[in-house]
Amino acid sequence: GGNITLTATEDGGDDDHLTVNAQVSTAGAGGGILLNGGTDIDVNARVVAQVDDVQADPNGLAGNVSLVAGRSIIIDAQVGATASDVDQGGNIEMTAMTGDIDVNAPITTPSSSVVEGGNITLTAAGEITIDAQVTTSALEQVDVIDPPDRTEVDIPNSNTSGNIVFDAGTDITISDSGEEFDVDGNTITGKAGGKVTFGADVIVRSATGSIV
Repeated sequence: GGNITLTATEDGGDDDHLTVNAQVSTAGAGGGILLNGGTDIDVNARVVAQVDDVQADPNGLAGNVSLVAGRSIIIDAQVGATASDVDQGGNIEMTAMTGDIDVNAPITTPSSSVVEGGNITLTAAGEITIDAQVTTSALEQVDVIDPPDRTEVDIPNSNTSGNIVFDAGTDITISDSGEEFDVDGNTITGKAGGKVTFGADVIVRSATGSIV
């Protein structure tokens, strides 16, 4: 699939900010999304690179999503890199070069089969604030036979999850997302120049037991 690149150059004008108010998505195998903001990036609509088994990439990879901001990143709508019957979900990387990352909507890299989810890496010179679910867990389809009408549902399979890294120059704050697991992946790594704070009822799940 083809790639999508949106850029707002830093020239001192009002157009330095990159604001996403309509969905940005790729639907073909391996199609990635790159957002470059001269100052801030504000995501108000879904940004999703997705691929299904019909469009499976010969290298077995879904597209990646990358956000690079000269200052801060605000996520107010889902950012995802998802796959079904390919070998690995896409990766998501966000870099706020001089400011913060504020996550108010889910960041997800699951597949819908028992295959690897992609990695999620958030890097900020300032603070990282997580107020929504961040997950790399693959979704395993299982049969439900009770009630008698048989149906299939997808459940998280953390054994095929990607890794999650939060790297903040100052603080990391994680609040309850309302989901069963607020941060869910293979290994979970947090690096903070300041303090790390977990809100009430926050659950962080690692498939390997590695939470650093």
